[in-house]
Amino acid sequence: MNSKKVLSPTDQKWLEEFDERFQRALAKRPTISDEDFLAETEVSDEQYAMGLTLPGVGYNKGDKDG
Repeated sequence: MNSKKVLSPTDQKWLEEFDERFQRALAKRPTISDEDFLAETEVSDEQYAMGLTLPGVGYNKGDKDG
C-alpha cells in the first residue's frame, strides 16, 4: 500500500513558488551563532520577574502541565 500523497498541479506550483520566495528571503538573512541569538533575545532578570519570556517558551494552551 502506497500512502504517499500526490499534490495537485496547482498545489505543486504554489509549493514551488513558496519555496523559491523562502529561499530568497533566507539568503538575505544573515546567519548568526546561537550565542549571538541568545544575547539578542534573552530577557533580563527583571523582565523575567514581570513574566516576559521568549515566544514559544513556557506555558502553551493545551500543555499537560498547564
